[in-house]
Amino acid sequence: MIVSRQNPKIVAIGGGTGLPILLEGIKAYTEYLTAIVVVSDDGGSSGILRKEHGIIPPGDFRNCLVSMSNKNALLTKLFQYRFDSGEGLKNHSLGNLLISAMTQITGTFENALIEASKILEVKGTIAAASTMDIDLSAKLSNGTIIYGESNITNSKEKIETVNLIPPDPKANPIAVNAIKNSDLILIGPGSLYTSVIPNLMIPEINNALKNSPALKFYICNVATEKGETNGYTVSDHIKAVHKHAGQNIFDVAVVNNNAIKSCPEEIYKSVDFGSIVKNISIEKEDLVDIRIPTQHDPIKLSRFIMDIFNKHTMSQK
Repeated sequence: MIVSRQNPKIVAIGGGTGLPILLEGIKAYTEYLTAIVVVSDDGGSSGILRKEHGIIPPGDFRNCLVSMSNKNALLTKLFQYRFDSGEGLKNHSLGNLLISAMTQITGTFENALIEASKILEVKGTIAAASTMDIDLSAKLSNGTIIYGESNITNSKEKIETVNLIPPDPKANPIAVNAIKNSDLILIGPGSLYTSVIPNLMIPEINNALKNSPALKFYICNVATEKGETNGYTVSDHIKAVHKHAGQNIFDVAVVNNNAIKSCPEEIYKSVDFGSIVKNISIEKEDLVDIRIPTQHDPIKLSRFIMDIFNKHTMSQK
């Protein structure tokens, strides 16, 4: 692997299961890592805590904390432990409850993340995209408008557009400053319409991305996702990002080119490039996790990203 730059300032933007996979691998390449996390989750344990305690939904943040942790496996397993019984406890993860409690103790969700990061010896910073209460709506191909992230994910109709409620939420200054001072920005992987695009639609984050001189990557999912991207090609993913966030949001698309044939072909539709997208450099590599073939391998993915980044920085000298 080419090594030309030590400790680049890296920002990773997303949520869901995709962002923690990226963080697990990329944390090995820098001491300056910031994860910017979506805040619109309204389902499961996170949705309950959001509704009952008025906090930012903690689930995606919990997963990022664990992925960026340098602590022993037992403590991270404890943070991820999910109760399977008990009135009021069933389906809650211990980490979600701890973050909720820490918010009450420290006074803010941001302070709770700082203290949880100390406990887990997190390598880097985790920041909410916004500290406001944000919901999602989506317009479907049949003209129906639906509300709430969990409803959008479970929809059977094609998604035409998603929108933020409110439409122009204030960004978290920590997230904006991290983008402005970054060397490398990574967008995705993750659920396209509910984990990735909502971050990019926050006006201050969108402006910071478009004005950043950093090298900006969009990491396309290795498989399509039922309810969000059925039948999508790589270019369909890219066009959806452009439609919602504008044309200058990233420079490079990172694409898996290994569709494991033992799995249903349809979920690998995203491997196909589709129609040409102008002004985007497409970088292809085998990035799939053979153990979970609908996800990226964190080591393969992070190594490939850093290879591209280092080659680019060397060419600029």
